[in-house]
Amino acid sequence: MSRVFIRGTSIRPSYPPSATRSHKGHFNAQLTLGVRVDSKYLGAEAVARLPGRPTARGARTHHLSDSSPVGREHMTQTLGLIGSGMIGGTLARFAVGAGWNVVVSNSRGPETLGELVAELGERAKAATPAEAAASGDLVVVSIPLFAYTQLPQAELAGKVVIDTLNYYPDRDGRLPELDSDELTSSELLQRHLTGARVVKAFNNITAPHLSSLARPSGAPDRSALPIAGDDAAAKKEAAALLDALGYDAVDIGDLTESWRSSPNTALYCLPYGGEAPSGLSPQELLRWFLETPGAPLPAHRVRQLADEAVRAPAGGALVD
Repeated sequence: MSRVFIRGTSIRPSYPPSATRSHKGHFNAQLTLGVRVDSKYLGAEAVARLPGRPTARGARTHHLSDSSPVGREHMTQTLGLIGSGMIGGTLARFAVGAGWNVVVSNSRGPETLGELVAELGERAKAATPAEAAASGDLVVVSIPLFAYTQLPQAELAGKVVIDTLNYYPDRDGRLPELDSDELTSSELLQRHLTGARVVKAFNNITAPHLSSLARPSGAPDRSALPIAGDDAAAKKEAAALLDALGYDAVDIGDLTESWRSSPNTALYCLPYGGEAPSGLSPQELLRWFLETPGAPLPAHRVRQLADEAVRAPAGGALVD
């Protein structure tokens, strides 16, 4: 991600001082997993349950039916996406499959999204972030946290904004409000987007597992994802979006409670990987997680993990 857009104008962001060349060059691989294969950061138990990271095009995906009841209900709605990488692209595919229109955007301009739009078909079009924000009934934001101040405030005013962002100090630089627990990353985003209604979602699952674990409403092996937000009506809309895209929603509270699904918690990524084979080295475990489609995580288990969460120091570590 070399550029971001501010209301349709392409500029290069100022990387934080701590962002190395590796950080700048490998956001796609780093952004979705957000953990190191290292017991120094995760602990031996967490390393033994390490989930996968994004795979190349062709990863296993469970496609939802266009004829699903939720798909028919939302056929006229439009999902705007600011950021169309691994998570954003996956959500766009599911939205089209559920009968939504999508407007995708990224940091490099609409002309770079031709292949994705062609894949998605007639329900999709490419635009600038400002245009995606203005077009969407709901808008998904999936960008590096350090670029949050460059989101289009005017176009997002009044919108339900789905916040997939996580705080990684190695990439984002140190943010005192987050390090001190004065704010969660979602509260920080809400403070910037004063006219929007922010709902935290899709931040605690890897793109491959997001693809492989989606199921139609009522499926016995359906997984759930946590959501958090200050606006009850916005959370209801977000829950309906999750349902359309293949997941149950578990309300874990307002934005002050959104840390419960953040990096360094038991609900972050790891539970969706399933049980790893015993006796594997860290490298073998990583290889296994790159290949496994994951395992269903039902709503009652998400609720349990959220309720039992212990707040750790803010910020996750990135995969080198």
